Amino acid sequence: MLEDVLKHSKYLFLFIFVLFFAQHIAAGSISLDNVIGSVDDGGVLKINANQPVIFEFRLINDGAAVNGFTNGFRVWTTNGSSFTPAIGQFLDPNLDTYFDLVLATSVFSSDGTGADTVTFGGSKLVSTGFPNGYNEVVFSITTGNVPAGDTLCVDSSWFPPTGTWLWAPGGSPDWDGPHCFASDVFCPPLSITNAPVQLTSSHCDEMTFDFDSDGLGILTWSANIGTINSNGVWTYQPTMADVGASNSLIVQVTDGCTITADTVDLNITNQAPVITCPATQNVSTGHTNNFQIQAADNDGCDVLTFTLISDGGLGSSINPATGLLTATAVAAGVYQVNVEVSDGNLTSQCSFDVVAVPGSIYQIEIPCVGDQSSDFVYQGQHVQVPVNLTTGNMIDGYDMLIAYDNSALSFQFANPGSDLVEDNWEYFTYRFGPDGNCGSACPSGVLRVVAIAESNNGPYHPIIDGVSELFVLDFLVSNDRTLECQQVPIRFFWMDCGDNTISSDGGNVLHVSERVFDGDPSLFPPNGQDISNPEYGFPTFFGVQEECIVEVAGKPAPIRDLTFNNGCVQIACADSIDARGDVNLNSVPNEIADAVLLSNYFVYGISVFTVNMQGQIAASDVNADGMTLTVADLVYLIRIIVGDALPYTKLAAFAEDVHVNQNIYSVESEMGAALMVLEGNAEVSLLADNMEIKSHYDNATNKTRVLIYSVSGESFAGEFAETENKLVSIELASRDGAQVVSKLIPGEFELSQNYPNPFNPTTTFSFAIPKADKVTLAVFNISGQRVADFSSSYEAGTHQIEFDASAYASGVYFYKLETSEFSDTKKMLLLK
Repeated sequence: MLEDVLKHSKYLFLFIFVLFFAQHIAAGSISLDNVIGSVDDGGVLKINANQPVIFEFRLINDGAAVNGFTNGFRVWTTNGSSFTPAIGQFLDPNLDTYFDLVLATSVFSSDGTGADTVTFGGSKLVSTGFPNGYNEVVFSITTGNVPAGDTLCVDSSWFPPTGTWLWAPGGSPDWDGPHCFASDVFCPPLSITNAPVQLTSSHCDEMTFDFDSDGLGILTWSANIGTINSNGVWTYQPTMADVGASNSLIVQVTDGCTITADTVDLNITNQAPVITCPATQNVSTGHTNNFQIQAADNDGCDVLTFTLISDGGLGSSINPATGLLTATAVAAGVYQVNVEVSDGNLTSQCSFDVVAVPGSIYQIEIPCVGDQSSDFVYQGQHVQVPVNLTTGNMIDGYDMLIAYDNSALSFQFANPGSDLVEDNWEYFTYRFGPDGNCGSACPSGVLRVVAIAESNNGPYHPIIDGVSELFVLDFLVSNDRTLECQQVPIRFFWMDCGDNTISSDGGNVLHVSERVFDGDPSLFPPNGQDISNPEYGFPTFFGVQEECIVEVAGKPAPIRDLTFNNGCVQIACADSIDARGDVNLNSVPNEIADAVLLSNYFVYGISVFTVNMQGQIAASDVNADGMTLTVADLVYLIRIIVGDALPYTKLAAFAEDVHVNQNIYSVESEMGAALMVLEGNAEVSLLADNMEIKSHYDNATNKTRVLIYSVSGESFAGEFAETENKLVSIELASRDGAQVVSKLIPGEFELSQNYPNPFNPTTTFSFAIPKADKVTLAVFNISGQRVADFSSSYEAGTHQIEFDASAYASGVYFYKLETSEFSDTKKMLLLK
């Protein structure tokens, strides 16, 4: 009761205030602008039963400024049904700028029964009030929840409860009411507003989608696949069974009155696994080898299963869970291994070759440096000696012990091989001495070199695969002239079981010596003399001893599959490096400085030769009489310098390539003569100017000998002869009479028919390549299976490969030659 009195007092004050300021006539109107929650039922506006209703009112001032206002509204139902108690609210956010004294809304008897009264009022002191032209939706009344069959009404009102609306100054606004709305049951439109046509996902990924609806009130969602919450968020975890299936997701929503649904196609995908086989693997017959097949699942959740499809008779097996393939080759040959991986839905395959050889898988070689004329090793200078892994598979560490003659070679340092540097191996070191005591059995010089690919220092894991330069040794060659022309050996040396070993498979496999070769391969082909002796005892040059190969249950024993080829340094002979008359070795022979140096020799002795003593002594034979360091040499040298005599030329043999292109032979250097031997009764056209040609056919040998020469001393270069007959041999000489070592360079690629054909059991393949290239020659049986494989790098020229078919059955075979630019296949017949 007190609350109503206070309310009445506030509005009595407002009413008096409005009358006080009513000096001018204000004019305008208040109208019902919008009914939120209403439904248009055939042109008649009704309200939805038991749903909220909001009345919004528009105020228009088309007269003088309104300085104060009091407006009340009454809400009731015609049949007396209860409704939501009416609550008033100002909607224009600028009202407090118009009315700075009072701005208030209040209710009387607002309990949802009988009639509820809501009032709105305001007044100003210094602000503007409602200005002329004001036209806004200014306030609202929230009510509703009227049962069906009754009618909700709103009309103007004053306290208590009828009276006059007042505006100051003077007058009252027009009102377009009362307004009444029948209550009935209506189901509003309901739809899912963002349903896609299709959803795509991997079967490994959880699917989710947030469905939206334009429905009001409490919505209930459901789905035939997966789960969906009260907010329309749908989730589903597909499986491999969904891949390729016709799945339709039906999503349904209801507001308790209307039900609607949409259908979405589900496209569940699966990517085939990716499988990777290793490169060609070299194995030794009789040894068990493991090869890791790699596979990746791009979907991320599949369990992969490996299957061995075929192995060409290798006799291998594969772990279906890990892809580790195990094989022991019984016979030498080339085996193609085919492997498949499956994720339970899709498969992928890969293949690789396993080359089984009767010898060692791994071969480490120290070459003989200086045994070629283009690679002289001079005394008093440095020489670099590489140590190479020439064949083998992936390794991850080595421990080498090298012996050398330190009276001839003084070790300076060791560098890691170029392949180790490129692959970022993480540990490399060397030290003098064997790190042990071998007494009088020790070589005069011993050096240990150790390298490890991985030093466990982070995520980087380098490896080295295949043929590699392991390290390079730098030696200073002794100036002791008694060592001229000497071959200084550099050998592998063993103090214990760990010397000269290599590691693979992350340290799980240790490879030790199977063979050790030493000496000149030309005397002991193909690799030198086999000096292996596993029973000799340590220390030794003969390889790891049998005591090191210990079989312990559950522990891997070292594997004997490593061949070592010892090397050397060939110190140049002085007479092989001289240039007659070039005593100071400055590459300018028979000049005044050479005469000064030679004359100083006669006064001061041999110490004047400081560049290369033996080479300078050999160069002093200026008059070519075979005697060095004579006064006659000085006299003849002075005659050459003053122009009174011609120098003698040292006629040294040199190499020259002979090119043949479309039956035309040519050379680049000046030649004095050529002798060609051709098959059959050949016809030869002379293409060289100023030259003569003679030929003779020998019926007994069925060969034609052709001589191209000049009795007047002329020479030729470029194209010099043309013939269609096959060249058997060619001999060339320079204009000065020096011997020329010739090499025939074909003008195009060619694979010849094997000879003999048919054959039993051996035959020879011949092929020609016009430039250096890697060549692969494979032999296939009539079913297309690869039965043999030869692969190597060849210089330009004509080459031959011998094939032994003792292990193969009679029949038709094919052989295929491949280079980077050429491929050809021919057929042959094996008859046994």
